[in-house]
Amino acid sequence: MNIKLQENFRTRLPIIIYQRNGIFYYQLQINIVSEDGIYEDTYHEFYKFTSGSSAEEIGTNTKEVMKRFQLLGDLSVEESQSLTGQILSDYRQNKGKGYLEFMNAKSPKEIKEKYNQCIIAYDVKNEEYMFRLSWTYKEGSKILYDCSESTGEEDVLIFEKPLNFKSDVEVKHLGEMVMEAFDRGQRMAEKMSGNYYQTKNIELLDETVLEITTPSDDHFVDYEDNGMSEVYQLYSYITKKSDQASAYFALTVAPEIYVDLSTDTIYSDWISAYGEADEITVTQKEYGIFKFRAQMKNKKVYRIAYFAQCQDDLILECCMEIPNPEKKKKLVESLPILFEQFVFRCKRKMI
Repeated sequence: MNIKLQENFRTRLPIIIYQRNGIFYYQLQINIVSEDGIYEDTYHEFYKFTSGSSAEEIGTNTKEVMKRFQLLGDLSVEESQSLTGQILSDYRQNKGKGYLEFMNAKSPKEIKEKYNQCIIAYDVKNEEYMFRLSWTYKEGSKILYDCSESTGEEDVLIFEKPLNFKSDVEVKHLGEMVMEAFDRGQRMAEKMSGNYYQTKNIELLDETVLEITTPSDDHFVDYEDNGMSEVYQLYSYITKKSDQASAYFALTVAPEIYVDLSTDTIYSDWISAYGEADEITVTQKEYGIFKFRAQMKNKKVYRIAYFAQCQDDLILECCMEIPNPEKKKKLVESLPILFEQFVFRCKRKMI
């Protein structure tokens, strides 16, 4: 790598990753350095990926941006002028133009407050990359911004495993670390804002360990496995007006699917198990650790579920179920949003 900055400056911040509404934005940052090794400015390139939410796709995209950093390293003033076609003073004036349009944002404030963000740093001496966490949180009427190492902060939250890697990292593992960095930043924001919900570990029958986050609504009661062998975790939604559950979130061994996982299998087995549907959709796509999503509604039940194939031919199902949905229209409207958040925070625990 082409290193020009003075030796005592051993850390670079080459990549900032933003995420919103399924779109990933990458900001590449390259130091511009004078002949005597003094920092002059930062050269930027921007990349946008509108598809690809699996760990492997995210890792592949991230590694492509990393390769660009490894190719450029530090730039001399002359090299920067060759890249930009502008002298340095003109580049300073013009480099922010078009940035908000590229980010689909109205203001820098919107980017700070509405976009998930994480940072990738690089240690020149150890030739090692390190994630840094970034988050925005509310303190009274103020909205504040903070960042930390990937292990968090002692007076807020501590995460055991640092998110460090070398340039030869496997793309899937890199993608998992990007998602983990976003999730840790979100947890830091929740903790600082007073909206933090505990995580817990669940061991599946194939000995995989999942980390899940308690649903962010105090109406949910944790029944753990409810004493049933096919249930890993059950949360029941119970209001003050009734001691009966109005809805459920559950992680289970999929009880109604007994053959290979496919859209046709889910469709036919759900119709068999829950009756003819007023509406039903089944799609195959990566959703975090899950590979399929199904949704159906009839007079008896409103159901959304995500599925993943595990070892030993076991199928993991994460589902939301609202019995008698016609009588619970407010829940039908509000709970799916909460459930989607619950699903995407289910993850294999990083060892």
